[in-house]
Amino acid sequence: MEKKLKNNVIEFDGFITSSSRENRQSTEANYNEKMEKDLINKLNNNRYNGFVVCHGHSHPRGNFSENFSLGDFTSYIQMNQDNQVFKTKQAELTACLVTSKGDINFVFYDNTSDNFYRFTDVFVKDKDNKLTPVNCYGLNQRERADITNKSLS
Repeated sequence: MEKKLKNNVIEFDGFITSSSRENRQSTEANYNEKMEKDLINKLNNNRYNGFVVCHGHSHPRGNFSENFSLGDFTSYIQMNQDNQVFKTKQAELTACLVTSKGDINFVFYDNTSDNFYRFTDVFVKDKDNKLTPVNCYGLNQRERADITNKSLS
């Protein structure tokens, strides 16, 4: 789970995992009933403002393991259409793909414009509020001086 701090700034502040051994070969991204009830409960209790959900996964190592598949994109569109909280913008939906090379690629689907957008400036914040870049889309952000040692000020 995440919260939107300002435009183009999202902070992860909680995690829920859901995995099923029977569903590991599925090409569908889904948000199961328990997770949806938990999300609706948090929204109804006003515990979160600017709430964002990130659906993360990986692909088996192979020719297409480094980027989102057409099936991924189709599933995110379907998740937006099938879940009232996303359809009505009570919460936003993002996705991430952990690649075999160690990159973590993020994408956002905007159901208003019907477009996908990728995030390339992603950071991990430590307890001292120091930000460390995360490598995304093979761009080697950790090696770029222009985005290291950033702060949220």
